Amino acid sequence: MNMRMTMWQMEVHFLPVHRPSKAEVEDPDLFADNVRRRIAAALAIPCTEYSFEDVWLGQQALRWHRPPSGYLLEWNAFRKVAPPFTREEARVLLIAFKSADTDENSVLRWSEFKDWFRPAQAPGEVEMWFRLLADETGGVSFRAFCLGYAALRGYTVLGDSMRAAYPAVFAAYFEYLGITF
Repeated sequence: MNMRMTMWQMEVHFLPVHRPSKAEVEDPDLFADNVRRRIAAALAIPCTEYSFEDVWLGQQALRWHRPPSGYLLEWNAFRKVAPPFTREEARVLLIAFKSADTDENSVLRWSEFKDWFRPAQAPGEVEMWFRLLADETGGVSFRAFCLGYAALRGYTVLGDSMRAAYPAVFAAYFEYLGITF
């Protein structure tokens, strides 16, 4: 498409009107989510949980010459798990993750993870935390890094038990990030 095109052709499909249920009337986000899912189904495309915050995270990654896909959270889904999580926390964690990711592949390997945590007091605890967050490839993604933070921060159901089980990891995250309680 360019400015020389005098005509555009398109095909329009009208979907059935989606009338909100009682639950959708009471929760506009539920209504919007259901409409979004119906549109995605009609287009035969996956429905994701990306949001404007993911665009912002991806732009930060591009500024650092890193692939944006490694820095996305699917913010809407993430906020369902950790509702109080803020954009400012994401910004600080993004910088921390970037500084730990010395090989610039958007995944923290064990060597990068332990160097970032400097586990002098409890190396076994930090290794267990790494294994808890690592995916099937043996690395920790930015999303897992943020989920670990959210759990330790108490934003998830497991928050209190995670803090109790991993006190040195908890202290390291928050000391590095300059967060106090």
